[in-house]
Amino acid sequence: MGSLDFEPLHPDFGARVRGVSLVGEIADETVEEIKKAIDTYSLLCFPDQPMNDEAQIAFTRKLGEPEVEHVTFGKTGKIVYFGTVGNVLEDGSKRDGTHSSTRYHQGNELWHSDSSFRYIPSYLSIIRMRSPRKEEKPSFPACASPISDCRRK
Repeated sequence: MGSLDFEPLHPDFGARVRGVSLVGEIADETVEEIKKAIDTYSLLCFPDQPMNDEAQIAFTRKLGEPEVEHVTFGKTGKIVYFGTVGNVLEDGSKRDGTHSSTRYHQGNELWHSDSSFRYIPSYLSIIRMRSPRKEEKPSFPACASPISDCRRK
């Protein structure tokens, strides 16, 4: 598949992708290569990407129209495209275990990132991990799988 390097994460599915920067302009041919890889591997990890919200939404739009984050929209009517799963805030601080949001996430054992509950489900989910550890480099895995740590190697 062209200039991208796909390293399988598991014999059944998943690949680590190297050879592309997801920040800035991405050639249409590269986007098509990524789409084909999504169909082939089902799960792609793009480690060591200097991603922020603006870059993530721009990359998402290359793959299709982003979906409004339904929890915030349902509660407030506000259109946002990012939801947080966890207790780490933007500034790196943490909510304690008694905060209602933390308790909600602890109790939400059936959490999922896709829209399989919708009549017409989403094409894919794009997940960006944010580490609370300042010494760690930001990463952009399009996965959150327990089978492999996308950042290895």
